[in-house]
Amino acid sequence: MEKVKDLFEKFDYIKVPDYQRAYSWGDTQIEQFLLDIKEYIDKKGINYYIGHFLFEKKDNEKIGYVIDGQQRLTTIIIFLSSVFEKIEKLNNGELAPEELNIYKSIIEENGKIKFSTVDYDNKLFKERVIYREKGIIKPETQSQNRILDAVEYFNKKLEKETIENLINMVKIITNASCTLNEVLNQSEAVQMFIYQNDRGKHPTDLEIIKSLFMYNIHDCSDNKINDLNYIKEKFETIYKNISYIEKLVNENDVLRITLKTYYKDLNESSIDRIKEDINNNIAKDKLNFIKSFTEELEKNFQYLKYFFEDEKKYLYIHSIITLGINIDLYPFIVGIYRFGINEDDKKKLIESLENLLIRMKIIGSRAYITYRIGDTYEVFVKTYEDGNVDITSIINRISNMKTSTNYWWGHWNNDKLIASIENGVNGNIAKFILWKYENSFGDRSFEFRYDKEKINLEHIAPQTEPDTKPHGYGDYNDEEFTNLIYCLGNLILLSEKHNKSIGNTTFYEKYKTYTYLKQQEEIRNMVSENGTWGKSMIKKRNKKIVDFVMSYYK
Repeated sequence: MEKVKDLFEKFDYIKVPDYQRAYSWGDTQIEQFLLDIKEYIDKKGINYYIGHFLFEKKDNEKIGYVIDGQQRLTTIIIFLSSVFEKIEKLNNGELAPEELNIYKSIIEENGKIKFSTVDYDNKLFKERVIYREKGIIKPETQSQNRILDAVEYFNKKLEKETIENLINMVKIITNASCTLNEVLNQSEAVQMFIYQNDRGKHPTDLEIIKSLFMYNIHDCSDNKINDLNYIKEKFETIYKNISYIEKLVNENDVLRITLKTYYKDLNESSIDRIKEDINNNIAKDKLNFIKSFTEELEKNFQYLKYFFEDEKKYLYIHSIITLGINIDLYPFIVGIYRFGINEDDKKKLIESLENLLIRMKIIGSRAYITYRIGDTYEVFVKTYEDGNVDITSIINRISNMKTSTNYWWGHWNNDKLIASIENGVNGNIAKFILWKYENSFGDRSFEFRYDKEKINLEHIAPQTEPDTKPHGYGDYNDEEFTNLIYCLGNLILLSEKHNKSIGNTTFYEKYKTYTYLKQQEEIRNMVSENGTWGKSMIKKRNKKIVDFVMSYYK
């Protein structure tokens, strides 16, 4: 059994290789990490056990390349950096000799850093964690944001700790027990990596497939080192792109999107298909399959990164992302970038996909989208392979579904869309529709972009009648209340601050505050300052919004 501080004595330097994932711990994990440490403050003579670590150590180097344990090691460094900063504040800017020795052996000494995370996050990691500088480098990836969140969390939680407790925490974590394996070559590292990730852990499907690929290369390749390096290089790019897009689409979904694009079948979604193909192939074909699938996976992450970057430039892309994209539609989006579709067709296809999406989300039903457009994806791919990529098939299919009265094709037609909207929609869809409605006003001087954290949905006539009378909302029986209070005509977008400031007050007080968005101005134009926001006004505005939706998605 080793201690955490022994790891840093064994190696001059510990590094997370770029083919491993970046920092992925969130609030739940770092909160538990701190709770575990605090639990041991009063447990004298009992060491905290922090788990197993696995390193690859190359010949003639004293560098430990982390194969398993990078999340815990990264968190340890972040935690200790925060603790040492707090101790210095309480101790006139200095560390006592014992803490200073630990700092030098684990964090940094004379500019020599002892630990680094993946390269693409390491510059920020050094600035904010190792050197504790403030805000020069701005975060660009989700993993960088998680690093900063962990720093902020520990700084906040340690703020009121005594210097005695802080010193005890340093001792608990640096003396924590752990087990350690070192391997000296990549083949052995792969075997140990797979062993570690098959023992009580919960890897993602992408990590399972990565392990499966590396294992099979180790098992059947005649050129193991080159082939393993190939996979490692591809996953370096994959993990970099994950850091940029994971807030919008997770890695397991990209794996499933790749299953669909690789096999050219929207119905394909199970990683069992990959396992079956590997098991059924002889060595040479197995290696070719592993490489070709990994290439497709790498490219899909890159194409999706291009797509999400385009959101900043194009409102129509921002719109479909805001609505939320069904995984079965992503292969078309990947195809836009893979097949080099021109800007006009790109816009036309994405707007057509949004038209289908809004119907799926508002109408619902058990209709399976892949059964209705799966064959058009095959046509889409075939036209590209034939050298003349064409989006006509999917555009026409969606257009026909909007007007079809056929039992099979009419699940999302216009009649069902208008009926569903008039019966009321859920809050997120209502916000989306009102956001689209806001941008429909022709005299807007700027594009109003959607921010779900800052946009609130307000019932103009409130759900709870104000005590103040008269309140300006009219009277409703139970049926009218249900049908009108929750319909689109009685809903409006407000900023979070605006929404909190008005509370459950009279219409006359709300009226004075409706001065920002065009839809707020619309309410003021519909009703005089001392007028009533009653049933007729709600019905009138509801018709305007429903007409807008049906016109926009005609």
